[in-house]
Amino acid sequence: MIGRRVVPALASMAIAIGTLSACGSDSGSTPEGGNTPQASPAVQWIDKVCATMVTGGQKLSQMPAVDPANPAAAKEGLITFFTNFSGTLTALSNGLKEAGVPPVADGQATVDKAQATIDGAKTSVDSAQTKLANIDTANPIAFQQALVELAPSLTALDNTDGPLKDLRANPELNTAFEQAPGCKQVDSESASAVPTS
Repeated sequence: MIGRRVVPALASMAIAIGTLSACGSDSGSTPEGGNTPQASPAVQWIDKVCATMVTGGQKLSQMPAVDPANPAAAKEGLITFFTNFSGTLTALSNGLKEAGVPPVADGQATVDKAQATIDGAKTSVDSAQTKLANIDTANPIAFQQALVELAPSLTALDNTDGPLKDLRANPELNTAFEQAPGCKQVDSESASAVPTS
């Protein structure tokens, strides 16, 4: 009974994760030559950001196991997932800051927009985590209803590919993304893994 409500909520979360979860499987090998002398500063910059996304995606590649017969365990698994999700967003934000301003036109404005996307996502995730922590699992029906009510708090994430979309909106960074060896995995896997709604 609870499973019928939990599964759509998890599906919503999967869409929300977007690119991050899509680049989670096979993150260890950036093709050789990623830092070749021919790589432009913009390519080197976006390559670093893609590496951060791959690392974060690996942590989010497994959705929590939810046992419909055990609300307490389901709650614990979801809280752990939200905690990891929030931590990954923080790491991605830090990765952008460490990369600095991209050496392209409107680089600062582009990064600012991407950071705002990350901040908004983290606010939604942290809010959902707080609400989840306060759910009473002793009442299965109330627990089920609370999970349903959590879904709208994540809808702002459903239609975004995360900060990558903001970065690729910059024409120079989009070109650099296409050329960066470390971004090829992000591009190909996200195209096949992000659900079509």
